[in-house]
Amino acid sequence: MININNCKNLVNSDFYSDILALKDSDFLIEKHILHNLPFYFKNDMDLFFDIKKRISQKYNISITNIYLVGSGQLGFSLNPKNHYRDFIYFESEKHPKPSDLDFAIISEKLFGQIWDEICGFRLGDFPYNDKDKRLYFDFENYLFKGWLRPDMFPFDFPKKKDWFEFFNSLNSLVNRKVTCGVFRNEISFLKQYKRSINELIKLIQTEKLL
Repeated sequence: MININNCKNLVNSDFYSDILALKDSDFLIEKHILHNLPFYFKNDMDLFFDIKKRISQKYNISITNIYLVGSGQLGFSLNPKNHYRDFIYFESEKHPKPSDLDFAIISEKLFGQIWDEICGFRLGDFPYNDKDKRLYFDFENYLFKGWLRPDMFPFDFPKKKDWFEFFNSLNSLVNRKVTCGVFRNEISFLKQYKRSINELIKLIQTEKLL
């Protein structure tokens, strides 16, 4: 179910109108994620460019392979667990955690570099607690989808420390947490977001709104 009171950005968006016009998930991704002004940076595209340029230079990848995703891009979450809620600007009693800015890098080269560093790790080789074990399996779950999350790997390796330090250095530019994942290729990227969008399409087109 979608609670309209918590999803005003969604129901007032072109994204919502396009779903009602029976546009498919491929169209929605191309228009609203890959080629649209980002919600959070709509009044400061220079800052958006600056952040993408820093990521590009840090990891030696084209700026065209870096995308803002999630509620920072759309103005609302695509995660059903978040009930498609609006982007949260500030901490409050109702929302103790502001929305992150989630970036995605599509790069087979960077994916391979990170994977080369972690492929020798085995869970059984380390003393671990329940939290580390959950992180490990969450990491594996993303990996099987062609999506690397270095920040989720439970054990230390050089790129994890560097990854944290770099993206944490961007937090002060936007007054919130900046995160990033690496997709192996565009196919993996599209599959991830098509799943979420198709679920949302089904909800909206069957009018399950509160």
